[in-house]
Amino acid sequence: MIEPQIEYNFEHVLPGKISSLFQRNINVDANPIEPQQFDYQFLSKNVLFNQFFHYSIFRDFYLAYIDRLPLYSPPDVLGLHANAEINYLTKTAFEIYSNMLDLQPEQHDIEDNSSREQFVLSLIDDILQQIPPKNDLNSINQKFKQVSTPLTIVLLQEIQRFNLLTSIMWKSLNELKQALNGQISFSIQLEEINKHLYHGQLPSLWRSYAPETKKSLGNWMEHFQRRNQQYEKWIQTGELKIINLSGLHVPESYLAAIVQIAARKNQWPLDKVTFYTNVTKWQNIDDVDESLQSICLIEGLYLEGAGWDTTNHCLTEQSNKQLIQMMPLIKIIPIETYRTNMTNYLLAPAYVTSNRRNTMGTGLVFEANLYSKKDISHWILNGVCLLLNKD
Repeated sequence: MIEPQIEYNFEHVLPGKISSLFQRNINVDANPIEPQQFDYQFLSKNVLFNQFFHYSIFRDFYLAYIDRLPLYSPPDVLGLHANAEINYLTKTAFEIYSNMLDLQPEQHDIEDNSSREQFVLSLIDDILQQIPPKNDLNSINQKFKQVSTPLTIVLLQEIQRFNLLTSIMWKSLNELKQALNGQISFSIQLEEINKHLYHGQLPSLWRSYAPETKKSLGNWMEHFQRRNQQYEKWIQTGELKIINLSGLHVPESYLAAIVQIAARKNQWPLDKVTFYTNVTKWQNIDDVDESLQSICLIEGLYLEGAGWDTTNHCLTEQSNKQLIQMMPLIKIIPIETYRTNMTNYLLAPAYVTSNRRNTMGTGLVFEANLYSKKDISHWILNGVCLLLNKD
């Protein structure tokens, strides 16, 4: 047993690069001084571990044994699932491919340029047809003027950002179309948009006005259409009982509005209110068998680093080669802070994309409570989290 002061130094003082609660949890649970904390069930039969054995071997024997160690270390040596390696290699291959596209020279002969321009022009026409008309903010504001709620404010802000995105898309595509037809000259920005459209990538200009994403252009356009449909339904009904947070520019504001409404209704101090989550048994709206009054349900979340047992309603090990799993509907339940007591629940971060958080700390949306029959440290070391978007 080590001294508490030394343990505290290893876990809290020395790790200078730790910048979030979740990184600190990993560091604490992976404390090398406490090897019994590790779950070694994934260790292969070739890996031996005995914390009670005291080694007394000559130096040359040590070196000879080290020379026989393989250069490749499988994930199970660190207590990780084999899927962790697949996930890492997939992301690395995608990054290499993207960098190779960026380095690709743009020199083509006349015939190639002609076919390339025709392809991009056809793609431009197709995208322009999918861009919806701008929503009238004044008419929306007048519609909800008598029953204004925090969610109404969120809706107006979301529509304003979505209108800006559609305007940028419409303007840039029409300018690119004119440039390809020889009516105006190419700018650096138009060259970049032309290149990304040709390679099926999302232009950087659009990316800066849209929610964070790692999707290709085709998948992003499908998601763009679903976002528009969700906004239209929201405007028509005034309130969404089931929402896809990935369709919002600022999903945190929606959750904050839910908490604010509950605080007003129950006369709770706003600074003393939080929320917890409950993973339901429902997969979609058709499965819901109880009143949805005062209940907020979230759809479209993906679980990474673990699987979800729909029978026992708890975390379980991933299936081989299944990197993410669609979660059932998740219920958001506002509650007073002092009443939260989630024993045997993993506090899992929910991120916008698989990039998780960037160096500025953005990307974390909320924290979900996921029930576990295993020790929580097992899932922390496996990096379990929820994702709003799949790649």
